[in-house]
Order: sequence, then structure tokens, then C-alpha cells
Amino acid sequence: MGAPRIQAAGSPTGMISDALDAARRRAVQAELGFDASTLSHWCDPAETNGRRMPVSALHEVAVLSPAAALVAARHFAALAGAEVRELREDDGSLSSAVAALLRATGEIGAHMLEATDPAGPGGAGFTPAELRRLQADLDLAAESIATARARFAREASS
Repeated sequence: MGAPRIQAAGSPTGMISDALDAARRRAVQAELGFDASTLSHWCDPAETNGRRMPVSALHEVAVLSPAAALVAARHFAALAGAEVRELREDDGSLSSAVAALLRATGEIGAHMLEATDPAGPGGAGFTPAELRRLQADLDLAAESIATARARFAREASS
């Protein structure tokens, strides 16, 4: 399965509503002291009285709930034409993370050479199937890079 397509960012109030849902609104009320009325105003796209959610409040919600932070990060990444990938927890060693990264990048190289072989199915060009395979290779490599990077960061901070 490939990476999710980058989606266009929705409305700010939609993102705020989704983030509050991800954080569980009752938890936001209990932990951060925001009342239900305030949360409702922040989520209302027709709100005209200036009660927009302050960035500091969004930050507090994101600190409270990593799931809410992910909603906000994906929204802002989409505005930048980028995407956010959730890091998977890695229990492997540093060498296993680097081995997976090298394996993934090796697959990209091997598949690129196979795809551009003049005697291959696409000649020197790419068939749609080859492009899908290469996209899957790139997705795996991106995940491997993120895993190795996280492992390096954990090793460096311990």
C-alpha cells in the first residue's frame, strides 16, 4: 500500500474541529479549562465575533494530544504542499535500522535499472506498473529513513 496522497488543506475551523475531536473535547475541557462554548466558537466557520482559536491554545491542545498535533501538522503541511508521516515506534537496533534503509535504497536502484533496460517491457521508458513499483520503493525508503533518523536521535540523546 502506498503513502496517502497529499490532500489540500481544509478550512482552519475544520482542522480545529478535527484536532479537538482527536484530543477528545471532554479531555480538553478538563485538562486545559476551556469551556464547551469556547470550543464550539472555535469550530464554527460562520463565527463573526472574533473568537478565533489562538495559536497558543492550539499548541496546548497539541501538547495534550499527539493525535491532535498530527491533525494540525497535516493541515499546515498540506498548505505547504508537503505531507506528514507518522513515525512508527522502532524497537530494533541502530544497525538494523541502517540495514533496512540500505535494503530499501538498493531496491530503488535495482528496480530503476530493470525499468530502464532497453530490452525490458517499457523499453528505455517506464511502464505504469514500473512507476507504481518505484513509488512503493520510494515510500519504503522514506519510512526507512524516518526510522533510522529516529533511532539515531534516540541513540544520540541517551
